[in-house]
Amino acid sequence: MVVHGLWQFHGACAARAAKKTGIPYFVFPHGMLDPWFRRSAPKKHFKKQLYWILTERKVLESARRVLFTSAKESRLARATFWPQANYQDRIVRLGVPSAPADVESLREIFFKRFSHLRQRSFLLFLGRLHPKKGCDMLIQAMGKLNSPVDLVIAGPSGDPAFRAKLQKAARSVSVTFADMVEGELKAGALAAADALILPSHHENFGLVVAEALSFGTPVLLSRQVNIAEDIESAGAGFVEPDTVEGTTRLIERWLQSGHTSMRQAALACYQNHFSIESSAGELLRVFTEDA
Repeated sequence: MVVHGLWQFHGACAARAAKKTGIPYFVFPHGMLDPWFRRSAPKKHFKKQLYWILTERKVLESARRVLFTSAKESRLARATFWPQANYQDRIVRLGVPSAPADVESLREIFFKRFSHLRQRSFLLFLGRLHPKKGCDMLIQAMGKLNSPVDLVIAGPSGDPAFRAKLQKAARSVSVTFADMVEGELKAGALAAADALILPSHHENFGLVVAEALSFGTPVLLSRQVNIAEDIESAGAGFVEPDTVEGTTRLIERWLQSGHTSMRQAALACYQNHFSIESSAGELLRVFTEDA
């Protein structure tokens, strides 16, 4: 059995069923043990702390394995709640499908929609328009640099006021708000971008990062993206703090040192760590190994 997520009663139900049947269960916390939530939502954290003492810690300790999607997620999870749980953990990175073979046609789909970008270099932000994602800092950084590279911000917004704030801040910057992109248009954006940029204040994994790497597109990340360590060690992009200054340095480093060989490193990073085949293979090994 596989339990996805914490803080709901289904985990306790799985633990009870496992005890009765002898069938082992595995838990994916999916970032729900990250200390970021302790700072951002202290009242919710207090309620979780009580549930941790009563139930959730025992659910993790009784699991065959607790599965984290990055080494950083695993490290951070240990110090969030008291008392510390004594569980067995493993790293199982998430995987994404490989990029389609015909990326040129996908680029053409994107440039037909956004023809003004056809002959221009651009960085791509792909995600929700939310303060947690750092897109406001990204626009500030672009304004400070007066950068020769364009910025495309693609993603949905559930907060019209925040979107209006971003658009107002972007008046003096070369920014294209592409709204939600899906399917071939999204793939075309990932293929056409010079680099993906994600200066999030918190990102447990960042699936869009793996998707960009599958196209050989380098990534520029804040250190709060938990798989940033993998990117940095592979030479598949640059990593800086989640501040305006850090985001500015990300763009500066890309303008100064970004080169075509980084695209090869990005693709190799995807193949070594984030392909669907490597992820599935590791998950199967975890399921079949002895306790």
